[in-house]
Amino acid sequence: MKLSLSKKETIEYGRQHKLAMMLIFQATEDYIASRCCLLNGLFVGLVSAAQAVEKYLKGYALIINPDINVKLLSHNLKKLATEVIALDCNLSLNNYMPLIERLYSHYQSRYPDNPDKSTTQSTGELKEIDELVIYLVTSFPIPPEIKFRTSIFSHLFQQEQRNILFPSEKWLRENNLAIVRNLESFRNDFMEVYNHLYPKAT
Repeated sequence: MKLSLSKKETIEYGRQHKLAMMLIFQATEDYIASRCCLLNGLFVGLVSAAQAVEKYLKGYALIINPDINVKLLSHNLKKLATEVIALDCNLSLNNYMPLIERLYSHYQSRYPDNPDKSTTQSTGELKEIDELVIYLVTSFPIPPEIKFRTSIFSHLFQQEQRNILFPSEKWLRENNLAIVRNLESFRNDFMEVYNHLYPKAT
């Protein structure tokens, strides 16, 4: 992993991409909330998952083009995903499209009279949601100094360093095979970035 940004440069990057970073932060909060709900048998977590994916995708679009008016991007998750793919041909979401379509239907279930609301819901969809979210956050076209100090990674490891298990970390990790499978790799990358930005005094 090539690291070249200084701490000052990461702050400037965050300033230049403020809205994208804010959307990614909120998306992570929504994702954690969705996991908490679904792991406890609450289907409303599917709505939070849809909101998380929408914000991750809009954050992705803003990283590529900070001048995009996100209010003009579609709320339909399939259309939004297609719009983001058009901005970055390296992003491959074909395998996730069935899930993305279902999430949009789940989101429409917020109101009982929506004609395109989902008719079936399952907490078992969480595994697919985890795979999609981890794919998105690891695919963000941002410097590693930013990627591994924000989003899911800051929840996973900043709190770990304090020897305290915060609720957000608990709900991120519990039965999350997409994270468990990559946990050591994620931890190593996080620590490499951390030590680069905050070298120990000698």
